Amino acid sequence: MQSIEERFSLALHNTARAWRRALRREPSEVDRRIKYILLTEAGRDLFAQVRTEAERFRNELLQSADKDFLQAMSEHLELLHAKADADRLGEPPVTGNKKAS
Repeated sequence: MQSIEERFSLALHNTARAWRRALRREPSEVDRRIKYILLTEAGRDLFAQVRTEAERFRNELLQSADKDFLQAMSEHLELLHAKADADRLGEPPVTGNKKAS
């Protein structure tokens, strides 16, 4: 039987291999330093598959959650995200849904 480290390593390797087939690089026509990362057809298929599974999981996870609680938590998380962005960008602190002056 494989150890957890070996199983993790194999899973990581297989995931990286899948994403190499899912992405392609394309150089910029105006600046050779720029490389665009684009989804291949396999990448679009993989994204659709992951998105479908994630939505199914999210719906299953939240089906019994109180809607008012979810709304309050969403607003709180959005506020935390805005505060983190403001701090990172050196902007004035955020309070509620508006930036402080």
